[in-house]
Amino acid sequence: MAANNEVGTIQALKEIKVLLPETVTFLVDAVQGAARLDLEDLCADAMVVSSHKMRAPKGAAALMTRPGFALKALLYGGSQERGRRAGTEDTAAISTLGRAARLVRLGKLCDREQLKAQRDRFESDLLAACPSIKINGKTAPRLPQTTNIIVPGWTSEKLITVLDLHGFHVSSGSACTSGSLLPSHVLLAMGRSEDEARSALRISFGPETSAKDLENFTKTLSKVLNK
Repeated sequence: MAANNEVGTIQALKEIKVLLPETVTFLVDAVQGAARLDLEDLCADAMVVSSHKMRAPKGAAALMTRPGFALKALLYGGSQERGRRAGTEDTAAISTLGRAARLVRLGKLCDREQLKAQRDRFESDLLAACPSIKINGKTAPRLPQTTNIIVPGWTSEKLITVLDLHGFHVSSGSACTSGSLLPSHVLLAMGRSEDEARSALRISFGPETSAKDLENFTKTLSKVLNK
Protein backbone atom coordinates (compact mmCIF):
# COMPACT_ATOMS: atom_id res chain seq x y z
CA MET A 1 0.00 0.00 0.00
CA ALA A 2 1.21 3.48 -0.81
CA ALA A 3 -0.99 4.84 1.98
CA ASN A 4 -3.10 3.09 4.60
CA ASN A 5 -6.84 3.17 3.98
CA GLU A 6 -7.85 3.48 7.64
CA VAL A 7 -5.35 5.88 9.17
CA GLY A 8 -3.94 7.54 6.04
CA THR A 9 -0.31 6.92 6.98
CA ILE A 10 2.06 7.06 4.01
CA GLN A 11 4.31 4.03 3.72
CA ALA A 12 8.09 4.19 3.26
CA LEU A 13 8.08 2.62 -0.20
CA LYS A 14 11.49 3.86 -1.31
CA GLU A 15 13.09 2.33 1.76
CA ILE A 16 11.23 -0.93 1.15
CA LYS A 17 12.27 -1.02 -2.50
CA VAL A 18 15.96 -0.77 -1.56
CA LEU A 19 15.64 -3.93 0.55
CA LEU A 20 14.20 -6.05 -2.27
CA PRO A 21 16.28 -8.32 -4.50
CA GLU A 22 16.14 -7.37 -8.17
CA THR A 23 14.21 -10.56 -8.91
CA VAL A 24 11.25 -9.44 -6.75
CA THR A 25 8.42 -7.58 -8.44
CA PHE A 26 7.39 -4.50 -6.46
CA LEU A 27 3.61 -4.07 -6.84
CA VAL A 28 2.14 -0.97 -5.18
CA ASP A 29 -1.53 -0.49 -4.32
CA ALA A 30 -1.81 3.27 -4.88
CA VAL A 31 -5.62 3.41 -4.80
CA GLN A 32 -5.88 5.37 -1.55
CA GLY A 33 -3.06 7.74 -2.44
CA ALA A 34 -4.07 8.52 -6.02
CA ALA A 35 -4.55 12.28 -6.51
CA ARG A 36 -2.91 12.93 -3.14
CA LEU A 37 0.58 11.52 -3.67
CA ASP A 38 3.21 11.97 -6.37
CA LEU A 39 2.85 8.56 -7.97
CA GLU A 40 6.03 8.98 -10.01
CA ASP A 41 8.01 8.87 -6.76
CA LEU A 42 6.67 5.47 -5.65
CA CYS A 43 9.43 3.53 -7.50
CA ALA A 44 7.08 0.66 -8.34
CA ASP A 45 7.43 -2.03 -11.00
CA ALA A 46 3.66 -2.08 -11.23
CA MET A 47 1.03 0.12 -9.62
CA VAL A 48 -2.76 0.03 -9.32
CA VAL A 49 -5.16 2.99 -9.13
CA SER A 50 -8.97 3.14 -9.09
CA SER A 51 -11.39 5.70 -10.51
CA HIS A 52 -13.56 6.08 -7.39
CA LYS A 53 -10.65 7.49 -5.37
CA MET A 54 -10.08 10.15 -8.01
CA ARG A 55 -13.64 11.51 -7.85
CA ALA A 56 -14.72 9.55 -10.91
CA PRO A 57 -17.54 6.96 -10.94
CA LYS A 58 -16.87 3.46 -9.66
CA GLY A 59 -16.11 0.72 -12.13
CA ALA A 60 -12.68 1.32 -13.64
CA ALA A 61 -9.12 0.80 -12.52
CA ALA A 62 -5.68 0.95 -14.11
CA LEU A 63 -2.59 -1.19 -13.80
CA MET A 64 0.49 0.84 -14.69
CA THR A 65 3.84 -0.81 -15.28
CA ARG A 66 7.37 0.46 -15.75
CA PRO A 67 8.78 0.32 -19.31
CA GLY A 68 9.83 -3.18 -20.29
CA PHE A 69 7.86 -4.89 -17.54
CA ALA A 70 6.34 -8.09 -18.98
CA LEU A 71 2.82 -9.24 -18.10
CA LYS A 72 1.66 -12.82 -18.46
CA ALA A 73 -2.03 -13.31 -19.19
CA LEU A 74 -4.18 -15.43 -16.88
CA LEU A 75 -7.27 -15.34 -19.12
CA TYR A 76 -6.78 -15.14 -22.86
CA GLY A 77 -9.38 -12.99 -24.60
CA GLY A 78 -9.72 -11.26 -27.93
CA SER A 79 -7.61 -8.61 -29.54
CA GLN A 80 -9.69 -5.84 -27.91
CA GLU A 81 -7.82 -6.64 -24.69
CA ARG A 82 -4.50 -7.13 -26.51
CA GLY A 83 -4.59 -10.77 -25.47
CA ARG A 84 -4.08 -9.91 -21.80
CA ARG A 85 -7.52 -10.74 -20.43
CA ALA A 86 -11.04 -11.69 -21.49
CA GLY A 87 -14.05 -9.40 -21.39
CA THR A 88 -15.49 -6.21 -22.81
CA GLU A 89 -14.30 -2.84 -21.55
CA ASP A 90 -16.56 -0.33 -19.80
CA THR A 91 -15.70 2.50 -22.17
CA ALA A 92 -17.53 5.22 -20.26
CA ALA A 93 -15.90 4.29 -16.93
CA ILE A 94 -12.45 4.09 -18.53
CA SER A 95 -12.98 7.48 -20.15
CA THR A 96 -13.85 9.14 -16.83
CA LEU A 97 -10.80 7.53 -15.20
CA GLY A 98 -8.61 8.95 -17.97
CA ARG A 99 -10.13 12.40 -17.54
CA ALA A 100 -9.64 12.26 -13.76
CA ALA A 101 -6.02 11.20 -14.22
CA ARG A 102 -5.39 14.20 -16.49
CA LEU A 103 -6.92 16.53 -13.87
CA VAL A 104 -4.67 14.97 -11.23
CA ARG A 105 -1.59 15.61 -13.35
CA LEU A 106 -2.65 19.23 -13.88
CA GLY A 107 -3.22 19.70 -10.14
CA LYS A 108 -6.90 20.53 -10.66
CA LEU A 109 -8.57 17.63 -8.89
CA CYS A 110 -7.78 18.73 -5.34
CA ASP A 111 -5.48 21.14 -3.52
CA ARG A 112 -3.40 18.88 -1.28
CA GLU A 113 -1.89 21.70 0.77
CA GLN A 114 -5.30 23.23 1.40
CA LEU A 115 -6.70 19.87 2.48
CA LYS A 116 -3.76 19.30 4.83
CA ALA A 117 -4.16 22.74 6.42
CA GLN A 118 -7.87 22.09 6.85
CA ARG A 119 -7.22 18.70 8.45
CA ASP A 120 -4.61 20.12 10.84
CA ARG A 121 -6.98 22.86 11.99
CA PHE A 122 -9.75 20.33 12.40
CA GLU A 123 -7.61 18.01 14.54
CA SER A 124 -6.38 20.89 16.68
CA ASP A 125 -9.96 22.07 17.32
CA LEU A 126 -11.06 18.48 17.95
CA LEU A 127 -8.40 17.93 20.63
CA ALA A 128 -9.26 21.24 22.28
CA ALA A 129 -13.00 20.44 22.39
CA CYS A 130 -12.65 16.73 23.22
CA PRO A 131 -9.42 16.24 25.23
CA SER A 132 -10.10 12.54 25.87
CA ILE A 133 -9.76 11.49 22.23
CA LYS A 134 -6.56 10.21 20.62
CA ILE A 135 -5.55 10.78 17.00
CA ASN A 136 -4.01 7.75 15.35
CA GLY A 137 -0.83 8.36 13.38
CA LYS A 138 -0.80 12.05 14.23
CA THR A 139 2.99 12.42 14.09
CA ALA A 140 3.45 10.31 10.94
CA PRO A 141 3.28 11.47 7.30
CA ARG A 142 -0.37 11.05 6.32
CA LEU A 143 -2.78 11.69 3.49
CA PRO A 144 -4.39 15.11 3.88
CA GLN A 145 -8.05 14.04 3.87
CA THR A 146 -8.20 11.39 6.61
CA THR A 147 -8.44 11.64 10.40
CA ASN A 148 -8.70 8.49 12.51
CA ILE A 149 -9.50 8.91 16.19
CA ILE A 150 -10.01 6.82 19.34
CA VAL A 151 -12.94 7.86 21.53
CA PRO A 152 -12.45 6.15 24.92
CA GLY A 153 -15.57 4.77 26.60
CA TRP A 154 -17.57 4.50 23.38
CA THR A 155 -17.95 1.83 20.73
CA SER A 156 -17.56 2.80 17.11
CA GLU A 157 -21.03 1.48 16.24
CA LYS A 158 -22.75 3.58 18.90
CA LEU A 159 -20.92 6.75 17.89
CA ILE A 160 -21.61 6.17 14.21
CA THR A 161 -25.34 5.81 14.93
CA VAL A 162 -25.49 8.93 17.11
CA LEU A 163 -23.50 11.05 14.64
CA ASP A 164 -25.65 9.78 11.75
CA LEU A 165 -28.72 11.11 13.55
CA HIS A 166 -27.00 14.51 13.57
CA GLY A 167 -26.27 14.32 9.84
CA PHE A 168 -22.62 13.23 9.92
CA HIS A 169 -21.54 10.14 8.01
CA VAL A 170 -18.37 8.58 9.37
CA SER A 171 -17.01 5.03 9.50
CA SER A 172 -15.23 2.72 11.90
CA GLY A 173 -12.62 1.68 9.34
CA SER A 174 -12.21 0.85 5.67
CA ALA A 175 -14.91 -0.45 3.36
CA CYS A 176 -12.82 -3.63 2.99
CA THR A 177 -13.54 -4.58 6.62
CA SER A 178 -17.15 -3.36 6.85
CA GLY A 179 -18.47 -6.92 7.26
CA SER A 180 -16.05 -7.86 10.03
CA LEU A 181 -16.83 -7.80 13.75
CA LEU A 182 -13.15 -7.95 14.68
CA PRO A 183 -11.24 -4.86 15.85
CA SER A 184 -9.06 -3.19 13.25
CA HIS A 185 -5.90 -5.20 12.58
CA VAL A 186 -4.25 -1.92 11.54
CA LEU A 187 -4.81 -0.25 14.91
CA LEU A 188 -3.80 -3.41 16.79
CA ALA A 189 -0.55 -3.50 14.80
CA MET A 190 0.01 0.14 15.79
CA GLY A 191 -0.12 -0.84 19.45
CA ARG A 192 -3.69 0.09 20.29
CA SER A 193 -5.61 -2.21 22.64
CA GLU A 194 -8.68 -4.12 21.49
CA ASP A 195 -10.94 -1.74 23.44
CA GLU A 196 -9.30 1.25 21.79
CA ALA A 197 -9.55 -0.34 18.35
CA ARG A 198 -13.28 -0.90 18.93
CA SER A 199 -13.64 2.83 19.72
CA ALA A 200 -12.17 4.12 16.47
CA LEU A 201 -13.74 6.54 14.02
CA ARG A 202 -12.46 7.35 10.54
CA ILE A 203 -13.39 10.83 9.35
CA SER A 204 -12.79 11.67 5.71
CA PHE A 205 -13.35 14.91 3.86
CA GLY A 206 -12.66 16.49 0.51
CA PRO A 207 -12.68 19.76 -1.45
CA GLU A 208 -16.43 20.23 -0.87
CA THR A 209 -16.10 19.94 2.92
CA SER A 210 -16.22 23.42 4.40
CA ALA A 211 -14.61 24.76 7.55
CA LYS A 212 -18.16 25.19 8.88
CA ASP A 213 -18.89 21.49 8.33
CA LEU A 214 -15.86 20.51 10.40
CA GLU A 215 -16.66 23.10 13.07
CA ASN A 216 -20.20 21.70 13.38
CA PHE A 217 -18.83 18.16 13.63
CA THR A 218 -16.47 19.15 16.44
CA LYS A 219 -19.26 20.90 18.35
CA THR A 220 -21.61 17.95 17.90
CA LEU A 221 -19.06 15.37 19.01
CA SER A 222 -18.21 17.45 22.06
CA LYS A 223 -21.89 17.71 23.04
CA VAL A 224 -22.39 13.96 22.54
CA LEU A 225 -19.38 13.05 24.69
CA ASN A 226 -20.30 15.51 27.45
CA LYS A 227 -23.87 14.20 27.50
